[in-house]
Amino acid sequence: THATWRAGARYTLQGAGTILRGNVGTGFRAPTISDLYFPGAENPDLQPEQSTGWDLGLEQPLLGGLMQVGAAWFHNDFDNMSVWSSSSFRMENVAEAETAGLEVFLKWLPSANLAVDGSYTWLPTAENLTTGDRLIRRPEHFGTIAAHYRFPSWVVFDTSAQISGSAADSAFAADYSTKDVTNDGYVKWDAGVTVTPWKHVSLLARVENLLDSEYEEAYGYPALGRVFWGG
Repeated sequence: THATWRAGARYTLQGAGTILRGNVGTGFRAPTISDLYFPGAENPDLQPEQSTGWDLGLEQPLLGGLMQVGAAWFHNDFDNMSVWSSSSFRMENVAEAETAGLEVFLKWLPSANLAVDGSYTWLPTAENLTTGDRLIRRPEHFGTIAAHYRFPSWVVFDTSAQISGSAADSAFAADYSTKDVTNDGYVKWDAGVTVTPWKHVSLLARVENLLDSEYEEAYGYPALGRVFWGG
């Protein structure tokens, strides 16, 4: 989604260091060539998605700046939201939709070599205003946590985890109808190491989905299991 215009304000409370901020803006997303013309899934009548959104939040430094916490409430209104339809096997427009929720984050530098950060999103409102149904594939609860450790200076260890709650979805049934389904919540844990023995050379190794969790972000399309990468 591309912003068509955006405005924001930021104010710092002297002494406490508290930052108050607010933003408002609009967005626009044009249909892709595949959305419009891919054989068997084309929808040449698909309209561009437009949105208007705002957020209000605050940030607070703690422990002499070694930690920072923040929270923001956001709200978005959509016209002609583009969503995948399991009944027509193509992208369709939702005439009106809205999302609203709370985002919180934490950043912590316990030492010169270690950085930890985490975030959590609560999405109580994700509604198709035309039907009254919840928008598919948008979990009410979603969080991440990550850590980066450097020791010695040319070796970096990093790890991160995604924790997702369940999400509504739709699926194509054997009788050619659609049915409401639920994608279960999941935990996806990744870890890796990067070694830079020389200025222009880095060696890396990474494991994604370390726990080999079985989950689906879209119903009927299982995510990859444990995967090893190197380079």
